[in-house]
Amino acid sequence: MKKLLLPLLLISTLLLGGCDNMNKQEREVYNEQKKQDMLEYFQENYGNDFEVVEFIPAVRGFNDAMNYTVLVMQKPGTNMVVNVRERVSRPGRFMDDYMYALSSYKKRDVLDYSSIDNVAFAKTYVFAPPEIENDNTIISVICIESEANDEILGQLYRLYLELQTLGIEHTYLDVGFTDGSSVFEKQVNNTLLHGHRRWGGGEVFQTLEIYEKNLSLTEFIEKIKYYTRRSEDAK
Repeated sequence: MKKLLLPLLLISTLLLGGCDNMNKQEREVYNEQKKQDMLEYFQENYGNDFEVVEFIPAVRGFNDAMNYTVLVMQKPGTNMVVNVRERVSRPGRFMDDYMYALSSYKKRDVLDYSSIDNVAFAKTYVFAPPEIENDNTIISVICIESEANDEILGQLYRLYLELQTLGIEHTYLDVGFTDGSSVFEKQVNNTLLHGHRRWGGGEVFQTLEIYEKNLSLTEFIEKIKYYTRRSEDAK
């Protein structure tokens, strides 16, 4: 039985990843070629109007088959960001979120954040092909450069009510009350890569995550989660 287990274990390791025998120089050459391959894929499908923002090689090691290499592209002068991905276990098979990025860009002005105090970064994401008028999901991601207080919460509640008037099936409000560090700009501007409800990298005071509809102001405020400290204003 033991003689059978060892080959099976080796086969599983090969299938799941973990056999990275390249030295540092070889890995750098490989990554540069991978970057060029992903860029060529993007330009063949979407043109040359974007520039490379970041190339993120997949983390390599044991059981790395599910890890991704990512090429981040942005249209200059806009907040339209597209991610090209390749899974370690599927080399040469690229995927991207261009359609969601385009939908979000076309609907970028559907919400007005100018009436909310201390907004450091904010972006609206729409998850539906751009040709579909009746969008299925919208996520509003907002980074506030301060702790929560009654005035800002009232302003956010009005935005929450506005979200519900859009006639969209699923609406999410994702707010981080932070120190406004630049790390949060990357998270807000590329939620398609980093995911929402993931506030980290800087100081986070509170977060507010709302997906329910028809909440009263009191119920809305009760959704706040506290982190590093709680100010007198936020009590």
